[in-house]
Amino acid sequence: DGDGRRALFNPANVPFGKKQYLPFEVLKGDRFDGCAVDLWSVIITLFHMLVGDTLGPSAAWVLRYETFLEFLTHSSHLRYLLSGQNGYAINLLDKELRRNPSTRATLEQLTQDPWVSSFAIPFLFLEHYLEPLVE
Repeated sequence: DGDGRRALFNPANVPFGKKQYLPFEVLKGDRFDGCAVDLWSVIITLFHMLVGDTLGPSAAWVLRYETFLEFLTHSSHLRYLLSGQNGYAINLLDKELRRNPSTRATLEQLTQDPWVSSFAIPFLFLEHYLEPLVE
């Protein structure tokens, strides 16, 4: 559209993807930024890899909690799942898993996160992905 943001639509209203990996705005049928949706899914996948479980059948938890940390403080099961993780991993999850898409971390912000930069970045060459797109 004319505001310069990337937006994807699902004009046929056909469901796609697994609900566990989709952010709430997609589940509601709202317009969404495809890059932001991909980052949400990546972080949900990371959560699954870290603890061996998903956050639940969908992202409906964001109806009640604005951020992942708020959800974490109210869920003993979630605290149990994350008991073996360090604070860096939990902070990374919180940067992305938020109700409001405009408050979520960007790809560049995620790559500068201490957990990512200490574990993943030394082995990846992300400069190509962080450069502005040239049309």
